[in-house]
Amino acid sequence: MKGTEAETKMGRVLLGIVLGIVLVPLAALAWLHFGKVPVAVTDPPFYREHLLTEVPLHARVDRELVKTPPMQADENNLVAGAAIYRDRCAVCHGFHGKPSVFGPHMFPDAPPLWKSTTMGRKP
Repeated sequence: MKGTEAETKMGRVLLGIVLGIVLVPLAALAWLHFGKVPVAVTDPPFYREHLLTEVPLHARVDRELVKTPPMQADENNLVAGAAIYRDRCAVCHGFHGKPSVFGPHMFPDAPPLWKSTTMGRKP
């Protein structure tokens, strides 16, 4: 009698594991399929979204940080960098004295690069 009781318990455990493996991904796919994900700019971030974006971002920045600069900070390089910033970055990060209109509404927000920042970290 103890053998059938143990088999019944083991069967329930295995059924629970199988249902968990099947139902959890199906629930996630249904959530994505029916449009419940906050993707509009005006939507608030979903629960713990900052963990999905900020943690990997900071880890990658720390890993790929250049220890010794490959070029000198002379006038030609600074002017060329300012032109690249104007063409490719200013639309989201803004100019000095003229912040971006939609940069603060992005997630994670595109901070104004003219101000000192710690990228959301505590100094």
